[in-house]
Amino acid sequence: MGKSKMFKKQDKGAWKFLVLGFLMVFMVSAIQDDTVMAKDAVPGMSKTMTINKGKTKNLSITAKSKDITLKKVTWKSSNTKVATVKANGKSKGKVTAVKKGTATITATVSYKNKKKDLKKKLTCKVTVKEIAKPKNSTVPKVTDTVAPTQPSAPNGTPDVTEAPVPSRTPDATKPPVPTRTPDSMETISPREEAILIMYEDEDGKMVEGVENKAEAVYAVIPEDVTIIYNAAFSGCSSLRSITIPESVTSIRSWAFWKCSSLTSITIPKNVTNIEDWTFSECSSLTSITIPNRVTSIGECAFEGCSSLTSITIPDSVTSIGSGVFDGCSNLTNIVWKGTTYNSVDEFESAI
Repeated sequence: MGKSKMFKKQDKGAWKFLVLGFLMVFMVSAIQDDTVMAKDAVPGMSKTMTINKGKTKNLSITAKSKDITLKKVTWKSSNTKVATVKANGKSKGKVTAVKKGTATITATVSYKNKKKDLKKKLTCKVTVKEIAKPKNSTVPKVTDTVAPTQPSAPNGTPDVTEAPVPSRTPDATKPPVPTRTPDSMETISPREEAILIMYEDEDGKMVEGVENKAEAVYAVIPEDVTIIYNAAFSGCSSLRSITIPESVTSIRSWAFWKCSSLTSITIPKNVTNIEDWTFSECSSLTSITIPNRVTSIGECAFEGCSSLTSITIPDSVTSIGSGVFDGCSNLTNIVWKGTTYNSVDEFESAI
């Protein structure tokens, strides 16, 4: 009997320890869950932003948990001479770049986490950049003593800031002039074809510029060209069409800046990078095909393409610069990585 009573007392003690153990585990787990919720269930915002002078971009407050309900957001800039900010809806702040420099944008967020009313300050460092426009003077001009269709070769070593104008034969660098424009049945004159300024170095053969920028209506780039140089076609406001061969692997910054009559363009399949401002202010551009090998798109690459309504960015693209679609007022269909964005603001908030 004595042993039986002793075992019963031991059993009761063991059960007490087991119950206490389960309670402690449950309480620790609950405390950890609350700690995780308190840490993760807070609003968030981008910590850095780069924007070009004169441009605008949205900062968005994101709720990282379904338990969060945003109530109010107030915005403030540490330096309004560099960047200003104002509310743009319930969860966004519209940042306007004023001049080159840096400023800190602060968002004071009032929100509810389940039944608790909370407040949090979020900050973003804004860097405003000022990019100089390319100058047409960098493209060599044809003098009165040189025939526009047969420029003479330069004397001496070429200057690095100005492309030399090599001698050329009509068969080698200048395709035959068609009797019709690609998009109409009107007879055209030879002056309407772009007269290309060519140059070749260790990087390959390149188009450096256009002699008849004001008159050029169409351009046919030779099959052996690999590079379209910086600002090569910039300011060709009458250019309506261009044929780019598959041999081209690099299209440099500002290459087609202000080609305001250009309606469509197909980027060759071997191009891997669309550089800064490449197609900016091509206001008539309605169609552009980006190949699957492109991995990055630079800042303001399509800025001011106001006629563009739809664009598909291949999944190969992993880097997109700021302001890539600034001023694309009619762009309502942007497809990237399986997601369709219905506005520029929605797209820029997601990247």
